[in-house]
Amino acid sequence: AAAGSVTVRGFYVVSKSYIRICGFEITQTVAHVYSAIRLQASHGSEILNNYIHHTYEAGINLPRTAPSDNVLIRGNRLAYIGIVPTLAVGAVAITVAGDNNRVEYNDISHAGDFIN
Repeated sequence: AAAGSVTVRGFYVVSKSYIRICGFEITQTVAHVYSAIRLQASHGSEILNNYIHHTYEAGINLPRTAPSDNVLIRGNRLAYIGIVPTLAVGAVAITVAGDNNRVEYNDISHAGDFIN
């Protein structure tokens, strides 16, 4: 978990299970080709209480090409997803592929689509 105020551009996690991403501010102030948080084949992980805003791509992405199972996505605030000063088309806030994933108590606004 992040202690205090920690701002990052994102997390790209591949084949690492039982990862917890908690309490970060995630924003993409320069062009970025990945989602703010992307988990590929990363099982049993948790994405909790993050503030994700002004991104170039999706907010949280568990892609179909490498699904993750038993992931908890809870208590995140997502705003202005796919909306930055030079790009205002909107993107999907949360994309989930895999089995037994839970998405609950997230606050989503200003996105192209909410959950896919």
